[in-house]
Amino acid sequence: MKRKHGNFTLIELLIVVSIIAILAAMLLPSLSKARATAVGAKCISNLKQAGVAQNCYASDFGGWIYPPYHDYEKKTYFLVLADNNYVPPGKPYSSTSDDHISAILKCPDPWLTHKSVNGSYGVRFNNQASAYLNILAKSPVKSSYSPPFLAGSTLWKSAGEMILMGDNLQIGYKNNPCEATKSGHYSLGDNNYAGGGNGLPHFRHLGKCTILYGDGHVKAIRPVELDDSVTARNQWTYFIGYAQIMGRWP
Repeated sequence: MKRKHGNFTLIELLIVVSIIAILAAMLLPSLSKARATAVGAKCISNLKQAGVAQNCYASDFGGWIYPPYHDYEKKTYFLVLADNNYVPPGKPYSSTSDDHISAILKCPDPWLTHKSVNGSYGVRFNNQASAYLNILAKSPVKSSYSPPFLAGSTLWKSAGEMILMGDNLQIGYKNNPCEATKSGHYSLGDNNYAGGGNGLPHFRHLGKCTILYGDGHVKAIRPVELDDSVTARNQWTYFIGYAQIMGRWP
């Protein structure tokens, strides 16, 4: 006997397609969150390695780390760490790319599309001053540029609560949000009252900002945790109120 094979009707086909579309819509958010979680974990790993590099440099220089940018030597911290073999080097320098910056000193988030020559994690830029920081002192301190590093009045209670380095976004994105300004910066500014900040904390990892503390531990924090003994949360930057509401900046 011959068996009859029925074909799908148009309605049945549409039902199957609809079911597939619904299942895909249900899975996509989970996949996106899983991907973002993986990027956040990689960011934490990078900053932990950066913390080891900063600690090694500090151990060799009396506890002091190199400033985010040295006005007189015209060097950034990421070039000094690479030149002295504290981090793996990047590619040869280019004026239009950040490939020369060691991979462990850059956030891996693909949201950062512009390859800025300053596109790194930011080092603490206290009160708009790119100064040396002693992270191995019992009470970490900020100093002037001139050796023997005369300590100033800026003191942290301990390295464990001192925000040292982390995710940031160049301030240009605030007034000009486009692909060309989606980049990190060498500084992590803790205030911008006079408009002099360059790289400000950015909460891009599911509403969190990855931070390296002075003692080397790393934590992904929310805006309400952006706080230490030198700069309180309500003084960190002019946009902190907005960041608290949105869970990110800008």
